Amino acid sequence: MRGLLISAILMALAMPSHAMSFTRGDMIGDWLCQTDYQGEKNTGLMRYHADGTADEYNEIIYQSPSSPTLEFIGSHYNWRLEGDKLHMDGFNSLAYYEQYYFLPGGLVRVDDSETAEYQEYIVESYQQDNWHYVAFDDKDTHRFYFENGYGGVCKRLK
Repeated sequence: MRGLLISAILMALAMPSHAMSFTRGDMIGDWLCQTDYQGEKNTGLMRYHADGTADEYNEIIYQSPSSPTLEFIGSHYNWRLEGDKLHMDGFNSLAYYEQYYFLPGGLVRVDDSETAEYQEYIVESYQQDNWHYVAFDDKDTHRFYFENGYGGVCKRLK
């Protein structure tokens, strides 16, 4: 009896992890995506266009005890699906970037010349790790995750 109960519990826990199948058309639209990973809180608006282009706007808070920062990032790229992998191609520069330090007196904008190297790093990281997995829970909710464990949840905006 106890073995049957344990089996039933394991089956109930496994059921939500099965993602529904999806098509390219399911990605098209506006999505609000959120990630909370290792001291980083990222809220992003993703707009996937039918022509295979995408616009992405992110607000990222790094909660480092020594120097917490806030970033605003805008980007434009091409996207395509291959199975459960969403590829992001043509990412050669940032459309928009600003960084702020959280200081006791308020937010202080970091000068672009100070952030130029970091902006290059962001572009290079997108070019090297230019795809992630996508799993739909339903037509208005999907999860995304990279092989390194970074990921989040996206909800369709209506």
